[in-house]
Amino acid sequence: MNGGLSIRGRRGALAVGLAGATLVATATVAYAAGVPNGDFSNGLNNWTIVTVSTDPADFVNLGVTELVPGCGASPDYQDYTVMGPWGDPPPNEDDSQPDDMIQEASVVSFTPPDGVAKTAMELYSDINYTATGYDVVHGPAAVSDQFSAVSGDIIYFDWYASDASDNFAVTAYIQNTDTCDSYPVLVATGVDPTDMTPSGSGANDWQQAYTTIPANGNYRFVFVSGTYDASGGQAAGAYLYIANIYAGVNFFQEPGQTPPPWLQAYGRADSSVSCEDGWNPSWAEWPGDGSGGYTCERHLAWISSGIGGWGEHGGFPS
Repeated sequence: MNGGLSIRGRRGALAVGLAGATLVATATVAYAAGVPNGDFSNGLNNWTIVTVSTDPADFVNLGVTELVPGCGASPDYQDYTVMGPWGDPPPNEDDSQPDDMIQEASVVSFTPPDGVAKTAMELYSDINYTATGYDVVHGPAAVSDQFSAVSGDIIYFDWYASDASDNFAVTAYIQNTDTCDSYPVLVATGVDPTDMTPSGSGANDWQQAYTTIPANGNYRFVFVSGTYDASGGQAAGAYLYIANIYAGVNFFQEPGQTPPPWLQAYGRADSSVSCEDGWNPSWAEWPGDGSGGYTCERHLAWISSGIGGWGEHGGFPS
């Protein structure tokens, strides 16, 4: 293998030994607990839903509606330029209240057409009449409880979106609750992952997204479902599914170096292959050409926050 191997590993599940490679951490990083209830095993606990309602006035107007308490108007990262008839963006972006709207949120077991079942948060909307044709309407949104993170941490999640009555238009971002600075993680619109902008993996399957924490601090994760009336007929609605949110760290292998003993991993053929007990699914990327592979990973020790040393750690904290 030429060059190094970049491992974007799950916190508590970091990698070694892929394709005969060895890994070494380039920097000391501090432990972070990750997003509370990021696997939705505890239902919607630790999540605030904005909003489950049949009142059309409760739609989420990005750039106006406050989603993270104390941070004022939410950012609007939706790219409206890729929507609209004949190359013209929607007339009022997502500012127009629909005539009616159903918004629902729940935790379900969801299986994409080409994928495997995962426990996921489902955000759903249905609209009989948008205010005008080709409108975008956002809602519901889900906001995580606050969590601490360290610069360089990586937050991953699996997601899937599809049309209901018309196209989806979804966004996700993290927001620093200390500074209110926000950072986009996901912006997409389309029918399903095989027909969306930007392009997906090519399969009608779970998609993966991640973001790198830019600075030490406290954060919340925000997911915003939405729909775009691509037909112009004023009926709209869509689904957004979120699964397996977890925190990770970056490691980079220098060829010929010996890995520390706490990094372990083995490869798997694709994302549908389950990991053995005690191992967690992740993936690795070769930085030279962007290719890589799926892995199963685990850790044997952790890096002590604020100390920079190694400590024994028997399990992943709740």
